[in-house]
Amino acid sequence: MEIKFVALKKSSIFAEIFKIIKKYMKTGDIAKVDPKLTGLNDWVEGIVIDIENNPFKGTVVAIKDTLNRIFYGEEKYFKICLQ
Repeated sequence: MEIKFVALKKSSIFAEIFKIIKKYMKTGDIAKVDPKLTGLNDWVEGIVIDIENNPFKGTVVAIKDTLNRIFYGEEKYFKICLQ
């Protein structure tokens, strides 16, 4: 069995990752955001209001919590909550 490696542009790799993230996390899902991003002591739970593919940062997620605060950042700071 022969394995072939294909050289991909950085932008196409991010596009593929974006498709995978978008497949699992979508607008309306409940997610938590890491305290490293919020500056708070605990994880903050909210509803995903936007997912976008930023050419400089990769996938960017935005959530809105029950206090109407909006937190957004790279997808590595977010995790989906089981409903």
